[in-house]
Amino acid sequence: MASWPSTLYGCILKEGYTEQVPDNLLRTSMDKGQPDKVRRRSTANVRKFTCSMFFNSTKLAAFETFYNTTIHNGADSFDWKHPTTQDTISSARIVGAPQYASRGNGTVVTLNIEALP
Repeated sequence: MASWPSTLYGCILKEGYTEQVPDNLLRTSMDKGQPDKVRRRSTANVRKFTCSMFFNSTKLAAFETFYNTTIHNGADSFDWKHPTTQDTISSARIVGAPQYASRGNGTVVTLNIEALP
C-alpha cells in the first residue's frame, strides 16, 4: 500500500481543518411516553476529514505525482497520519477531486479524506 509522502507532512493548515466523527447510531421512535430505542449500527465506521494544505511549487509537484500516479487519482488507499494525534491511519483515501487555490507564492490544496475501518 502507498504512503502519504513524508515531505508533505506539516503542510496542513489549521484554518479549514474539520473532522467528522461517524454517526453510528440507529434510533427508533417508540410509542408516546417511551424513550427512543438506540443501538449501534455497525462496528466499522468511516471518519471524514477536510484538510487544506499549503504547497510551494516543489511540494505541489510531489503531491500531484502522488495523487495522479501513486494512488491513481484517488482510486487507491494509502497510509496517512492523523493530523492532530499523529497516529497512523492504515487505510485512507481521497474522496472527490482536490481543489486548488492560489495564495501568495504557493497553492492551497483542499482535500476530503476518509479513514477506512
